[in-house]
Amino acid sequence: MRINGNFFNFMNSSFFNRSSMVSRLFGSRNAGNMHMPDRNHANKHSQTYMEDGVLYHRGHRPESKLYTRQGTFVGARSRQDPNRRNAFRPFHSEQEALHSEVIHGTNPKQVSVKDNEVHFESHSYYEFTGKDGKAHTVFSLNTALSTDTYASFDKEAAEYVDFWGSLANGNTVALTQKYSQAEIREKLEEAGIQNGFFTVGVGKNSQTYYLSQNKDVDALFSKAEYDKRYDALVSGKAFQLDKFQPGQTVTVGGKDYVLNEHKGIDIEYGAEV
Repeated sequence: MRINGNFFNFMNSSFFNRSSMVSRLFGSRNAGNMHMPDRNHANKHSQTYMEDGVLYHRGHRPESKLYTRQGTFVGARSRQDPNRRNAFRPFHSEQEALHSEVIHGTNPKQVSVKDNEVHFESHSYYEFTGKDGKAHTVFSLNTALSTDTYASFDKEAAEYVDFWGSLANGNTVALTQKYSQAEIREKLEEAGIQNGFFTVGVGKNSQTYYLSQNKDVDALFSKAEYDKRYDALVSGKAFQLDKFQPGQTVTVGGKDYVLNEHKGIDIEYGAEV
């Protein structure tokens, strides 16, 4: 097949130059000089760029976080539903209302533990005494905790919100990435949580966990995880290997138990597993 040389001249002409095409498409004299960043890599020279899992926007104001990699709302309207222009107006309205209560001296609530449960009532603000001996304020919204975004940044309040908010939403993975098992136990004990089952809730959202003091296992189990372990011990599924035989003594949670005829153990529900 013979191709006319004029075809290559046409393809290399300004008409097919990317900058020229952009200029024609957008009708801008400067469009040909537009910077088109590679979206697969972080680019700090573009208006938006990704770094450490967070999308940032560079504009007239200081850089601000927009979305986490998982699409979680941080400081702007969520991309997942661009048609909902006022999707986060209730969130901001509740923040502003609670901030007004703080300004006008409304009595704050105090965090307390009752029946091994920590519960933050929705649309409320709480004060807690930090390690610095000062009072810190946190907001309890519909189903989430928040710092006072209308006040100056409070690092200790932010850590408090992150810890208890993660528990209320069942995000224990985030906790284990930031704290050691010993630190998690220490924070819960300082709050008044005792060993065994405990619950953390924000509004209608709550999660139940088991706090273990067995240093050989994780500090926290969800109730579902505990039930699975417990059932395996009682039914004998945990001791099906040939090295385990009925009448044999095994140690579970620091206590000795004797395997029954089904290779299960008689262990009280709520005991260390």
